[in-house]
Amino acid sequence: MRLPALLGWDRQELRILASSCGLHTDGWLETPSRLVIKLLGEGARAGGLRLGLYLPEEGLQAGDPAVLIQLDSAGEAISQVLKPGLNTFVLPCSASPAQSVVVLNLSGEPLVQPANVSDQRRLMAVLAKLEPVCSGAFY
Repeated sequence: MRLPALLGWDRQELRILASSCGLHTDGWLETPSRLVIKLLGEGARAGGLRLGLYLPEEGLQAGDPAVLIQLDSAGEAISQVLKPGLNTFVLPCSASPAQSVVVLNLSGEPLVQPANVSDQRRLMAVLAKLEPVCSGAFY
């Protein structure tokens, strides 16, 4: 539980403690994905999480790309539409400084067809950014 689930995502303000098999070392998120995030230091007082999901244009399947984002297991589900390129969302966060653990569930339709036809992953997007933000920085 002390090591980050995804190498390279260990920050001063947060640490990914665990993830489902839907998060890969190359940053790709499979659907569904579940991240357990520990907010540290100043991050423990954050009012939200800035999440950046990158959707490459090549390999997109037909249809309306959308991802369902849910903060905390009991939190409200937020539905967002992903467009090709970097999609950035600021999600309200209810972690208290005493607990400072956030569960982030992401699900939606597989949006990208893997280049290798033998790759059976249900790829949704690339996790490009994950950082705590203070309440005044919501935009």
